[in-house]
Amino acid sequence: MRRLGYLFTLAIAIALVATSGFAQDGKLKIKVTPKQAYVFVDGNAIREGSHDVALSPGKHTVVVVNYGYKISTQDVNIEAGKSTPLEVKLDAYGGPVSGPFGDVELKGDERAAVLSEGTTPGYFVGHVDEFNFDWIWHQNLLLPPGTHHLTVTHKGKEVWSGDVNVVANKKVVVDMAKNMQKTVDWPRGEKLKDVPRFKVGIASAQIAVAPVTGSFSSSTANINCGQSSTLSWQTTETVDTNISGIGAVQPSGSQSVSPHATTTYDFSSTGPGGTVKGSSTVNVNTTVTGSITANPTEVHYRKIGEKVITQDSSTVAWQTSSPRSWAISTGRSTSSRISPPRWMCGRVWRTQSPMLRPTFSARLV
Repeated sequence: MRRLGYLFTLAIAIALVATSGFAQDGKLKIKVTPKQAYVFVDGNAIREGSHDVALSPGKHTVVVVNYGYKISTQDVNIEAGKSTPLEVKLDAYGGPVSGPFGDVELKGDERAAVLSEGTTPGYFVGHVDEFNFDWIWHQNLLLPPGTHHLTVTHKGKEVWSGDVNVVANKKVVVDMAKNMQKTVDWPRGEKLKDVPRFKVGIASAQIAVAPVTGSFSSSTANINCGQSSTLSWQTTETVDTNISGIGAVQPSGSQSVSPHATTTYDFSSTGPGGTVKGSSTVNVNTTVTGSITANPTEVHYRKIGEKVITQDSSTVAWQTSSPRSWAISTGRSTSSRISPPRWMCGRVWRTQSPMLRPTFSARLV
């Protein structure tokens, strides 16, 4: 009996601890429009539609996304034991998408989010239940021809990821559980021309992902040291854009650069429909030229004891094109050194006047 009493007391204690643990959670009560929109919390894919999400107390980042609509990102504060309502209505954007298309059909976790070319919500194209059937009712993920890297994720776990080779007017069927793919004919694709980005029915869904486009160039290909060139770029349907040596930039824009040496800038911009790349080289002339003169070139100095009898002066003048540093000295114990702005660059140049022998040098540092 004593043992049974101990076990009973232990069971009650465990139940109280568990109940206390659950009571510490709060609840996000979210309502979304359109009703197929997908919810991410703190970067984790939760599920589509309006529903309740149990969350720990504190601040959480909620992202609601649906392809063909503007993404919504906001922070919410969850209180222990309380429900926090949140209503999100997404605004549609973007016009029809032109073919050709290939279709991707996915078999597996119906609630999992599907992302193309990236792993953040901006690359979301739909969830598996929108792409897992194509017979009487059509559920299609239409992608531009080419190789696309898909990531399927749910509740913080990767369900499947891999490259899918999309061919115009063909269908790729992906069995995620078996990690198998097969490509079959898809004649219906030939009939699809300009289609909406997002279209749903009672038991049908069609998401058409737009191809990525872009351009990248520099205003001046050849500059002298200290001059600048302007990089310009423009993209459509992209999420992340990077330029080597600069880092992440806006999808479209311009930036002035003043490289110290010949530099090639590599450009890359990625969206759900693919990646566009480019490069531009800015050639830098680093040659330094210069001259120095003294007037007069001969001076006299005479001293008797502690008294200076004669002390002539001379003016030294110099001119140079953009060295990194320069120095002037008399060839004896006195010297003067000047450091110009760090953007200056060049190679060594040296000369001296015949009588006073001031020496001028410019060098790369």
